[in-house]
Amino acid sequence: MNINLTLIGQMLSFVVFVWFTMKFIWPPIVKALEERKAKIAEGLAAAERGVHEQELAQKRATETLHEAKQQAADIIGQANKRAGEIVEEAKVAAKSEGERLLHAAQAAIDQEVARAREELRGKVVELAVAGAAKILEREVDAETRRGRQGRGGAVAQRHGRTHNPCPSLRRCGVRACARDRQARSVVGSACAAGRGR
Repeated sequence: MNINLTLIGQMLSFVVFVWFTMKFIWPPIVKALEERKAKIAEGLAAAERGVHEQELAQKRATETLHEAKQQAADIIGQANKRAGEIVEEAKVAAKSEGERLLHAAQAAIDQEVARAREELRGKVVELAVAGAAKILEREVDAETRRGRQGRGGAVAQRHGRTHNPCPSLRRCGVRACARDRQARSVVGSACAAGRGR
């Protein structure tokens, strides 16, 4: 057996094997490798996009949280301001209501005082009039008695009697007039005192 022929046959077989492999076996393997490479690249790109989106989402969440805190602070500030305004309005309303009630109470007290003064003035006038009436009644009774005594004396003089029960009738009349004036002055002072209350 010739060694060269065997070597040539092996070489030809190897060339056919390499051709067959390059023609039918290698392309599917290369295609599978390329697809795997593309999938890996796509996975890496998706991972990078996911990381970027996660960073953006974290940033948006931080901004949203900051805005929410700011809005909450603004709402709290407005609520505190409104509460202060409500408290001030309540104070002003309470003060005005207290002043109104005070004025109403003062007016009621003034009316009661005026009514009491009127009643007191009326009672004082009534008492003064009653006192003056009693004084005048007493004086009238005294004058009546003096008049009777005077008429008795006149009758006695007509019958020749010289006895005079009232030696100074004129002086008695003057005292009666003075007492009348005193009663009138008492009534006037009582009325003045009633008006001054």
